[in-house]
Amino acid sequence: MITVNEYFDGAVKSLGYENNGKSTVGVIDAGEYEFGTSTHETMVIVEGEMQVLLAGQEQWKTFGAGDKFRGRG
Repeated sequence: MITVNEYFDGAVKSLGYENNGKSTVGVIDAGEYEFGTSTHETMVIVEGEMQVLLAGQEQWKTFGAGDKFRGRG
């Protein structure tokens, strides 16, 4: 079953599904957001660019199409 998730008044949306593990695909509108996760997640940037301040880091990093990073749970 596919689940629909919406955050930050609709500025962030994702579709989640389970098939041999959990996965989501989402869209993030331009803006500043703070996310928390309960599990480790790997984020893959498909299109565009985003600046990210990872937990425990002091410097922002820029990720673009094809880049990926891991979020801590």
